[in-house]
Amino acid sequence: MTRPFPLPPKPRKPYIQPNKRENKAMTIGLGFHYAGGIILGADQQITRAGWNKFFEPKIFLDENDVRGLALAGANDLALAKEVWDRP
Repeated sequence: MTRPFPLPPKPRKPYIQPNKRENKAMTIGLGFHYAGGIILGADQQITRAGWNKFFEPKIFLDENDVRGLALAGANDLALAKEVWDRP
């Protein structure tokens, strides 16, 4: 069946400018204590401006015979590394 007249054009939707996304960091760091010790975990994905994604450890560990020390970093990972490497 053909239409006797063409349909009117659809109205154009207004263009809505998207919000500019900032470099937002979200790191999940978890620690669980159990009878045999502790379990530490964190994500490894790092996102920089321009939507570049790469993977790098966010947990720093130091163990010796007497004790262990751990640090989890987020957002500015270079700062976490600098704090960790200080004598």
